[in-house]
Amino acid sequence: MKKKVLAALLVVCMVASMMLVPAMAADEGAFTDVSGDHWASDAIERWAGYGVLTGHDDGTFNPDGPMTRAQFAKFVVELMGLTNKSGKTFADVEADSSLSWAKEFIDIAYTNGIITGYDEDTFGGKREVTFNAGATMLSRALGLVTVEESKGDNFQTAAADKLSELGMLDDNVKADAEPTRALMAGLANNMIGVYVTPGTVDDVTEDGVITGEIPSGIILVVASEGLAVEIKDVTTTAPIVLQGGHVTLTNTTAPSVKVSGGNANIEIDKDSTVDSVTVDGTNASLKVDGTVANVTVTADATISHLEGEGVSKDNVTNNTGAEIEVNGETVAPTPAEPENPDDEQGESTGFVPTPSKPAQPPKVDESKPDADSQKETTKDDAGNVVPGDTVCKNHVWGGKVTDSCVAATCTTDGKDVYKCTGKVTVTETDEETGAKTTKEVDCTAVKEVTVPKLGHKMYLLERDVTAAKCTAAGKAIHRCANESCNYTEEESIAALGHHLVNLPAKAATAEEAGNTAGIYCDRENCDGTKKNIAGKNVYWAVEAKVIPATGGGETPDPSPTPDPSPTAEPTPAPTAEPTTTPEPEATGK
Repeated sequence: MKKKVLAALLVVCMVASMMLVPAMAADEGAFTDVSGDHWASDAIERWAGYGVLTGHDDGTFNPDGPMTRAQFAKFVVELMGLTNKSGKTFADVEADSSLSWAKEFIDIAYTNGIITGYDEDTFGGKREVTFNAGATMLSRALGLVTVEESKGDNFQTAAADKLSELGMLDDNVKADAEPTRALMAGLANNMIGVYVTPGTVDDVTEDGVITGEIPSGIILVVASEGLAVEIKDVTTTAPIVLQGGHVTLTNTTAPSVKVSGGNANIEIDKDSTVDSVTVDGTNASLKVDGTVANVTVTADATISHLEGEGVSKDNVTNNTGAEIEVNGETVAPTPAEPENPDDEQGESTGFVPTPSKPAQPPKVDESKPDADSQKETTKDDAGNVVPGDTVCKNHVWGGKVTDSCVAATCTTDGKDVYKCTGKVTVTETDEETGAKTTKEVDCTAVKEVTVPKLGHKMYLLERDVTAAKCTAAGKAIHRCANESCNYTEEESIAALGHHLVNLPAKAATAEEAGNTAGIYCDRENCDGTKKNIAGKNVYWAVEAKVIPATGGGETPDPSPTPDPSPTAEPTPAPTAEPTTTPEPEATGK
């Protein structure tokens, strides 16, 4: 299959009448069930041409069927050319042998900050990948959003809002579209305008030069250390993402450049303008002579060389935890912000199997005066200000005033009320004698502290799970574990898709019947057309026909014999692809 890039995504301008970006062509009809008039046919053909999107053994792609989270994680990993992993495992993936093909891809996606899972033990590899999960996984991989920006309450909107801002959504690729395999191919197609790999650089560029106006879509260079690419005379409104290699920006304007991978060597010439450069790869080398507002080196990055007229210690943020040098000057690491142990880590606001503890009220530092204490006055029981020197200048906040506290719920904030235990000096004047006396009285000031809403903490009600079948979706009910909350959510579990096995044709003999070739599903409890052959239930997709024995009448159908040739990829279901795109969700969240 030849490689393909959509020409529509490369609006090419002529430089010296010859600098153009050629498009690659794919074989007509790469998949038997993807017609040329399908809205996503170009996107499907494009990624299939690069070898990062595959179909099923029978030559189909099932564009309108669901993709699983495991399949989409594989697609993103292979699309980005990622290989580094940490050995991360999710308990639900380990326990499911049908996901063994996906373990390495899920590990790599987790290690590279593309997925976080619903929690530390749950990834949900067979669940249907939603638009938000797919958009979040890709956006994290391409540096459009961080994990911090796209988790918890922000998971449903962060990536979609960013894609809308960059003009990467359309009438087909949008948040409320039916989550299908075609949608995920179209999503990647809209997000990536130019895609360069070592094996396809000659098909995408001329003499290794990317040039022209890129109206939308990211320029993504997935490079090896020896690959040299120049991005020349380009103006783009989307980021440039560089996964290694030697890349030069010449007279180029872009909002941001992300440098990932290992041993990347990046040069930004004096005629280029970039708002921000982010380095999160290892052993990166940068020469920045152009106009760059800021350079950020992330906590996981290492940088071997950083110099140039466009960079100085004043516009570099160093999050590595170690000193780095910029033009020979030392840049100290930026102090890390303290982590919030109660921060939600899951990819979505629901389906969190293990309840987390409720948010704790802020601690009151009783050793320091309150910044607003000068504004507090002491009042009597009637609410009148007590005369005299009634200002408590050093509030000491004591226990809670329980009668005034309001408990937080899953969806509403609460409040805690603290009373000052300090004293104030009051001067009183005798009305008859005019004599003045002073005395200490209790400060009656109170302080209200907002207690953030808890958020639903969802867990699976195992008894309410309806298993998915080959062509019928299942469902599961999740319930909030917080006390006094009866909120539930219903999750649709994508249909598994038939697991097809070939039954070879068999010639009839005088004594024994034969049969024509057939295809059947060998998945237990398949909901397809059932037939009993030699005492075994099989479920036909394409039914074999019996050829009677030449010496007598019709005999029973022979038992189906699986095709000895291995399938291209362990597929949880034909609707799913065990390669880059099979999905039994990011996103991921």
